[in-house]
Amino acid sequence: MKLSIIREDGAVYQDGVAHLNLNLSYIPSNIHALQWNNDKGWIEYSQDSDGNKQANESINVLPEWANSAITSWVSANSINYSANTANT
Repeated sequence: MKLSIIREDGAVYQDGVAHLNLNLSYIPSNIHALQWNNDKGWIEYSQDSDGNKQANESINVLPEWANSAITSWVSANSINYSANTANT
């Protein structure tokens, strides 16, 4: 699975399918984004008020907040699928 999560945009991209403006307020405020490809990825951090930014962190396990973002994506995808099916 390829996954990108961008907190400020409320964006979750999974395997090329994007859902935007999701409520991702549960993601820590110092997180800018998460990038994931199959079994590894990294977390990108936001700049702090002094303009400093923590280096990207390599990960091989998705954090719990990323799993919650996937759940939000699945929900949005289901709603979108249902809406498209109802209109055909």
